[in-house]
Parts: sequence; C-alpha cells; structure tokens
Amino acid sequence: MTKALNKQHIMEEMVDILLAYPMMSRSELAQRVGYSANWVSIVINSDAFQAKLAERRNELVNPVLALSLEEKYKGLVDMSLDIVAEKLAESNNPALALQALEIGNKALGLGQQKGQNLVQANFVIQVPTKSASSTEWAEAYKPS
Repeated sequence: MTKALNKQHIMEEMVDILLAYPMMSRSELAQRVGYSANWVSIVINSDAFQAKLAERRNELVNPVLALSLEEKYKGLVDMSLDIVAEKLAESNNPALALQALEIGNKALGLGQQKGQNLVQANFVIQVPTKSASSTEWAEAYKPS
C-alpha cells in the first residue's frame, strides 16, 4: 500500500516539476525522482498522468498566459510604442522618427491611396443567363 502511495506522490511531484520546467528531458526528470527514464516515459504517457497534468495546469494557469493571441499582440504593440516614443524623445533622431512613422502608418493602414487595398481578394463569377426551361438551359450549356 505504501509503495502505491509513494508512486502516486512521485506522479504528483513529476506533474509539478514538468509544469515548472516544461522543457526538462525525461532522463533529467527520472534522475530527479529516482526512477528509470523508461518508467518515467511510461508514466508520462499514461492517460492518468495526462489527466492529472491537465487538471493541475488548469489550477495554475497564469492569467497572462490565458490571454488570447490578439490581447497579447495588443499588449506587445503598446509596450513597443512606449519604447519607441521614449527613444524618439531621447535621441531626436529624424531617421528613427521617420521609420517609426512608416511602421505606425502601415500598422494603422494610413497613408494609402484611395482605393488601394492591402489585401485584394476580387474574383469574378460568370452566371449563366436565364433560360425559359431546363431543357433549353441544358442544351445551351452542355459540354461540347
């Protein structure tokens, strides 16, 4: 009974280690918990371990990690703008100012000529003319 409890404890320890160090190799993990790399691989690939890992990950998810990609990108852009503004204020470098302006304009879609699209997805579909009957239509559009 104690051996089973010990293995359960080891499995929970492995979950915590993998959450803290997701890039840790199986052999490093095996050394850390005192079991063979083969045993560790079998345990990690088990459904029970994967369920425990998912459950524990959901308990610990950092709200920053749970943000959508768009929210992360907006945060990154905001930080980048602050840094660029700071560098512009420090340096008064005209080349840097023009480059920042160009990148900002592209990001906002400004500075385009009217009617110019960044992505053009036009296509034409030819619709057959209306026919008096299905027989007439079939006769007009049958393959030659």
